[in-house]
Amino acid sequence: MVAPTDAGCSKAWWRRSTLSSWRCYVIATGIVFALMFVAHVARVFVEGSGILREPMIIVTSILSLGLAIWAFLLVRRPS
Repeated sequence: MVAPTDAGCSKAWWRRSTLSSWRCYVIATGIVFALMFVAHVARVFVEGSGILREPMIIVTSILSLGLAIWAFLLVRRPS
């Protein structure tokens, strides 16, 4: 098997490609977590504030919001 550097590819190209793949992954997961948070907020509006007595909805809402913000910060960080 031929390594990417042996095939005429520079190490800079390999690094850019890998960073680009990770950046797309972080963007996609950030969007998923943001959508989870939006779904939880929508559920509170539909079902009323009584659902806020369930600790699991609060924990998952805060967790999904935190992970979405973290993904956004990672994408904004210069590479």
